[in-house]
Amino acid sequence: MLKACHLYLPVYATKCCIFPLRCKSSISNVNWNLGRLNHIAIATPDLDSSTKFYRDVLKAKVSDPVSLPDHGVITVFVDVHNTKLELLKPLGEMSPING
Repeated sequence: MLKACHLYLPVYATKCCIFPLRCKSSISNVNWNLGRLNHIAIATPDLDSSTKFYRDVLKAKVSDPVSLPDHGVITVFVDVHNTKLELLKPLGEMSPING
């Protein structure tokens, strides 16, 4: 289970309503002006198997694993046509994505 989930809202969107579910105005009325998606992060307990799947089965270009101890993860980037996938493996028991 993924514990860490981040949603970054532009300042003008957060001014609309601090608690969108309780707000009388619809959050769909906000001009989100979404741009290109940079990457999607996917947490996996088995980074080796996930990397092999994307590389060998889907024929995607994958990076070498990189340990990021400050973030509590080991990461591999998968290059897909219009964005990147970031495969994340928890690095230790205190990792923010450790299920």
